[in-house]
Amino acid sequence: MEAVATPLRAAGADAELVTVDDLHPADVVLVDSYAVRADELDTSCQALAAIDDLQRDLRVDLVVDPNPGASRARQGSSRLFLTGLDFAMVQPIPSGLQPRVVGGDVERLLVATGASDEGGRGAELAEAIRDALPGVEVRLAVGPWGCTRVPRGVTAISTSTGLLPELAAADLVVTAGGVTLVESLLLGRPTIALTLAANQHRAVAGIAEAGGAIGMPEGTSGEIILRSVIELVGDAVVRQELGRTGATLVDGRGPQRVAEALLGLV
Repeated sequence: MEAVATPLRAAGADAELVTVDDLHPADVVLVDSYAVRADELDTSCQALAAIDDLQRDLRVDLVVDPNPGASRARQGSSRLFLTGLDFAMVQPIPSGLQPRVVGGDVERLLVATGASDEGGRGAELAEAIRDALPGVEVRLAVGPWGCTRVPRGVTAISTSTGLLPELAAADLVVTAGGVTLVESLLLGRPTIALTLAANQHRAVAGIAEAGGAIGMPEGTSGEIILRSVIELVGDAVVRQELGRTGATLVDGRGPQRVAEALLGLV
C-alpha cells in the first residue's frame, strides 16, 4: 500500500493509509485485506477498489490481482480488472543500489520465509543449508510476528525498511511466494520460491512456469528444497538464466500503473 501511495502523492493526490476500522469519506478507497471483503465495507466514496489475490468475486469498481494467471472470469462483478506481474506492488530499483553480478561462486544466500513464519520453517532451512554448504554465508530474514530462533552460524536480518539491500547482495535467494519473491525477480536474483500458504500457489506456479524461479509446491519437504539449493549453487548457467528471466517479468512500475488506474476512476 505504501508502494502505490507514492505515485499517487507524486500525482498530487492526498493518499492516506488507514485501517479498515478507521475509514472516512474519500474520492477513492483502495482496500488490501484478507480478513474483510472490500464490497462489505461501509464507506462513502466515488469509487471502491481492491487488491485481491483470493479470486473473490467482489462488487467493486476495480480489482488488482498481481498474480500471473489470474482469471478475469472469477471477477465478474468488478468493473475493471488488472492482472499479472505488470501490476506487482514493488517499486523500481532505487538509484545507487547495484545488485551483485550473477554467475560467480555463491558466497551469500538469503532465506526469507515471511514476516509471520511462526513455525520456524525459515530457521530449519537456514540451518540445513548452513550444514550442507559450509562455505556459504547464510542469512535469515526474521519477521516481526514469526519465529525468532536463529541457528548458530546463521546471520539474522531484521529490518523495518525492506529487504532490497539484502536481496541485491545475495547470490541466491530462497523465499516464500510473497512480495519478497517479486522483489527478488526485480533485482535479477536466482530464486527458489516456496509455497508456504495456499494463497501463494498461483504466484509460485506462474513464476516458475515463466522460468523466473524454481518453484516448490506446498508440502515440499525440506530435503527436496535443500537438494535444489545445492544443485543451483553448483550450476552457474542456470542461475544466470533464472536471474535474466526473472528481471524481465517485473519492471517495478506496477504501483505507477495501479495509481493511474485509481486516478482514472474519478
